[in-house]
Amino acid sequence: MYYGNMIISAMYDVTITWWIVISALALLAVKMVDDNSKRKKRNRNFRPPPGPKGYPILGTFPSLVRKPAHIVFGEWSEKYGNVYQFTLGAGTSVVLGDTATVRLAMLGKTPDFDSRCQWRYCFNKMFRGLSVLPYSHKWVNTRRRTLTILRNIGMGRSLMEGKIHEETQCLLKCMLDASQDGKVNFEPRDMLRRAPMNTIWSIIFGKRYDYGNPYLLYVMNTVVWLVDFLAKASVFDILPSSLRHLAGFSLETFHNKLETLHTFMTERVDDHAKSYESDVTRDFVDAWLKVKKEDQLKIQDSEESNDISSLPDVIQDLIIAGAHSTGIVFNWAVLLLVLNKEEQDLCYREIMDNVGPTREISMSDRSKLRRVDAAMHECMRIGTILPLVAHATARDTTIQGYNIKAGTEVIYNNWFINRNEKVFPDPEKFKPDRWIKEDGSFRKELLQHFFPFGIGKRSCAGESLARANLFIVVATLLQRVELLPPDETASPEMLPEVKHKFGLLSECKPFLMRVRCRPTFVPPQ
Repeated sequence: MYYGNMIISAMYDVTITWWIVISALALLAVKMVDDNSKRKKRNRNFRPPPGPKGYPILGTFPSLVRKPAHIVFGEWSEKYGNVYQFTLGAGTSVVLGDTATVRLAMLGKTPDFDSRCQWRYCFNKMFRGLSVLPYSHKWVNTRRRTLTILRNIGMGRSLMEGKIHEETQCLLKCMLDASQDGKVNFEPRDMLRRAPMNTIWSIIFGKRYDYGNPYLLYVMNTVVWLVDFLAKASVFDILPSSLRHLAGFSLETFHNKLETLHTFMTERVDDHAKSYESDVTRDFVDAWLKVKKEDQLKIQDSEESNDISSLPDVIQDLIIAGAHSTGIVFNWAVLLLVLNKEEQDLCYREIMDNVGPTREISMSDRSKLRRVDAAMHECMRIGTILPLVAHATARDTTIQGYNIKAGTEVIYNNWFINRNEKVFPDPEKFKPDRWIKEDGSFRKELLQHFFPFGIGKRSCAGESLARANLFIVVATLLQRVELLPPDETASPEMLPEVKHKFGLLSECKPFLMRVRCRPTFVPPQ
């Protein structure tokens, strides 16, 4: 009887326990349903963009290692539409795939899409002056001061053109010496990098360097290394912080190079400031120091904070984002003209008819040199040196009916846009004629689908300088010399060909060429 009571008692206890468990589970289920209902109610109007599903931790990273990201994004645009999202590690990014959507987002009156992604650690460490600052008073103040100073010191006007012409003469001499007037093959890559580097250095500090100067070589080689490193750094950025060291990813060299470059820029600014005179503006640094002193007086009077980037950081941005990218465009332009001798000769005849063999070419000649201008646009389209352009949302917003949270990276696929067959038929072919109407005027409507310098409030701060540099330098080269392919002694891997070397920036592969003086040109001594 005792054992029977124990069994009954135990069965009763088990029954009570199960009822407690079942009741608890039922209450939990009710709560989950209720919470889910409330969440759905709260998010009833929240509609995220569609997109590919990723893996835990890595997101869609495995899909992006098989092909260049801009190619994968183009395929996803065809599958998911012109607005879609994907995950990469802990971050979520949204891609805009067509010009209409890009223009809608970037040309709005509000700053919704005018910020920068803040979870990409290496980018933010490298571009501290202007490029990757989030939308803020600091960014607005820094950009306004930078643009104002560049305009005031003559960006795009005669002073700037004089510096470009000076550098072009040095570039011509360097190329002719290397080729011995068409007799010797040479690689133009570093020469074409140094020219815009020197032009911007001259604008910033009021002086240029010889091409063999150790200062110039140090800056150029360090910038090249850093830009190449950023392509690899995307792996670091997507990994959770706990896994970065386990992956064996070291940033020691990156930090050392950045610190050394920043110290170098700071020392150049400090040296320049020693000879500063308030009534003389020699260059960008002088103009910045003058405005800074004026602002400091205003701040003392008003007791406001001066929220703005440091001058060395701004200079570093201008050189990396401006000079280096212009050098890459120079290489694409020369490569494509070497490969298309007929187009080169048509441009030469246009220059002879409108400018002549000896007069310096100016930006005021651009309206008369339609074919040259068209060739430059086609070089930028084929090269597409920045295949992907990344912004971020400054606040919760919507685009094409989809909701995007604040701080989300928003990318537009420049590569896909520049190769849209509906806008640019035969997109892989070099066809400057596509930019010219039958009456000889420029097809301005194509510019609605073409953003080589970005678009909107965060477009390139040095756009007018970059355009002047590209037009004047390349047109002057066409006026003075023939750009020729290498002779038969060139190795096959160094022959000119349209082959992209993808990274943060899209460069052409190294190539050999020759240059030969036009009959009417007397080479510089």
